[in-house]
Amino acid sequence: LRWGLVPHWARDPEVGARTINARAETVAEKPAYRDAFRERRCLVLADGFYEWKKEGQGKIPTYIRLASGNPFAFAGLWESWNAPDGSNVLSCTIITTQPNEFMATIHNRMPVILPESSYSLWLESGEQDTRRLADLLAPYTSGEMQAYPVSPLVNNPKHDVPELIQPR
Repeated sequence: LRWGLVPHWARDPEVGARTINARAETVAEKPAYRDAFRERRCLVLADGFYEWKKEGQGKIPTYIRLASGNPFAFAGLWESWNAPDGSNVLSCTIITTQPNEFMATIHNRMPVILPESSYSLWLESGEQDTRRLADLLAPYTSGEMQAYPVSPLVNNPKHDVPELIQPR
């Protein structure tokens, strides 16, 4: 799927550049996300993610993962957009929320990491009770996360090497 949600009603797929993250606080109301929130939820699998921690005048690339090292899933949304030429674009986004205590030392937002016990409710296609779904969009448990600085190579998307997640 293309990163950056392209709503089914969009005139141009470039709207996806502004919709790479959906805020948990407004996902049920914002026109770009509300239909997908009710009907097209997904899990975005990961084993970690990056944030840039402010230190002095600079920012330090930081890799965040579960302390267990296990993979996890972000709360995501997906959408199908029909282009004027008849082609179909599948796109997605993740949902972010307020940071937990651990993440607050690194960044002012964090992705919603869903506990495995909530996967089936999140993916239930008939579940449209947005209040019940919104309850899942909470910060993950601080004590189960870890972070460490990584190479500035991560600042260039052309780099795709194992060293990107090695502690610096």
